[in-house]
Amino acid sequence: MAICASLECPLCGARHPSDAAVCAEHGIPLVTSAVGLVGTLLAERYLLLEELRQGEGVVFKAREGGDKHFVIKVLPKSFADDEPALAAFLAEARALSLLEHPSVPRLLEFGESEGARFMVTEMVDGRLLADRLEQSPLRVEQALNV
Repeated sequence: MAICASLECPLCGARHPSDAAVCAEHGIPLVTSAVGLVGTLLAERYLLLEELRQGEGVVFKAREGGDKHFVIKVLPKSFADDEPALAAFLAEARALSLLEHPSVPRLLEFGESEGARFMVTEMVDGRLLADRLEQSPLRVEQALNV
């Protein structure tokens, strides 16, 4: 399995070359598309079950062996030479390795498979803080419990 991705417009779905930054037709930033990776094995052991979200990398719900689920973020091979994307990916992995909080997933593994970097974290139940903040700002008491 080649861990490749393409860039596409989130509005029209048009695919663009890996050096493009915005959709030629709409002028909006492109997102990573990992069509075809769901259902495949990463690093010969993580079954990618579902694509959760996209950005500079692609985030999947995955399973290894039994019923335990993980979250895997993949920085596809197409970003291997993108120094800012790689630096951000490495910084995220470093930060996760230093944090310990019930609402922050622990970094379990960081590696490379077929030219694509990936990080495996535990799956934390709940919703994203960004989704919660879209509803309304948190009161001080609520923020202290996050």
